Parts: sequence; structure tokens; C-alpha cells
Amino acid sequence: MVEVIDSQIFSINKNAKVSEKYIGKSNNKLVIVDNFFLFPNQVRDYALSCKYVKEGEHSNPGYIHRTGVNLFHFLDFTRWIKETYYQDYRVNYSAPIFSFQAYDTIGRVLPHIDEVNYAGLCCLNTDEEVLGNITGTSFYQYKTGEEYSQQYSYRNNILYNSDQKDWNKYHTEYHQYNRFIFYESCLFHSAYWDESKWDSETPRLTFNTFTW
Repeated sequence: MVEVIDSQIFSINKNAKVSEKYIGKSNNKLVIVDNFFLFPNQVRDYALSCKYVKEGEHSNPGYIHRTGVNLFHFLDFTRWIKETYYQDYRVNYSAPIFSFQAYDTIGRVLPHIDEVNYAGLCCLNTDEEVLGNITGTSFYQYKTGEEYSQQYSYRNNILYNSDQKDWNKYHTEYHQYNRFIFYESCLFHSAYWDESKWDSETPRLTFNTFTW
């Protein structure tokens, strides 16, 4: 028996509120989309029903479920953001990545960059679960002043040879239910989660995009 889902539950809300925020000494731009999914509760239910895997080829502390549902719908939206808010009109035919991520623990994480041009995530934890600014995405400055690097560059060496004391956290964008955060993935960043204050049995749950 094949279980069929309605792909329309992943529809993006056409009336979502989009705003910009500038952070750090370099005025790095974040694009914030409130009320991102049209049917967030159904998306959350789907994410909680998925099977997840631990991918060992990178340092992500959580579990991942990759999805291709409504891929072009999401890709059109992220393309619109990068053209409208970043004036980036480059065309890249590399495959984007859309996934759900679940953390049941986080451990010690260092800042990183993603090997794409842009990253984004939408919080699927309810407002009650994230109350008190206990989960988010943090952004960092390296001890020599850099707030971003270039992919596939010798400049990335600082990521592999650094320690926590080498980094200054200058901003945390706290998560809210059904809020999508979009940013240049060359910014030094990491997941933030105060696991000690997490009362819910639901894991830290996000929908993630990695695009060019």
C-alpha cells in the first residue's frame, strides 16, 4: 500500500510578511519571512512523521530527512529572495537541497559555513516550545575580525584550525514558529539551542534550504 500525501500542504504563504535585518560590523543582511508556510501545522506533522538519518560526512549534530516535495516551488521562492533582496541574478544549475532537520541533542558546535551561496531555515517548533529565546541561529566574528569567508577557498582554513575561544558571537536570530530565516551561507554561523531549558518531548525541528 502506497501512502500518498497532498503536496499542497507545503505551499508557501503568498501573504507572508518579509523584512530585512542587518547584523554585524559588515552589515550582513538577513531576510526574515513570517508566516512562511500556508499550512504550518500540517508541515510540522509531516516532519514529525518522517524517518531521519545521521549523515556522517559533515558536522551537523542532528538528523536529516531530505525531501524533493514541491522542490521548484521552494526554488522559485529562494530565487526571488536572492534577486529581490541581494540583487544576485546569477544562474546555477547545481541541485539545491531541501530537508527537515531534527536535533535531540546538540553538544559542542563550532561556527561553520555552507558550501552553497544561500541557506535558510523555518522553525517548526511551536511558540510554546521555543518560549524564552532558547533556540535560534547564531552568527560569529573570528578573532581577527572576519564575519564571513568564501567557499572552496584557503580562507576556510580558520574553520578547521580554530577553537571556541577564537570566536565572538555577535548576533543570535531566535526562532519563532513558522518563521523562515534566509542568509548568505558564507557567514560564520551555527545552530543555537539551550537544551537544558527545553521542556518539550519534540526535538528541535526545522525545514532547511541550501541553494545557489
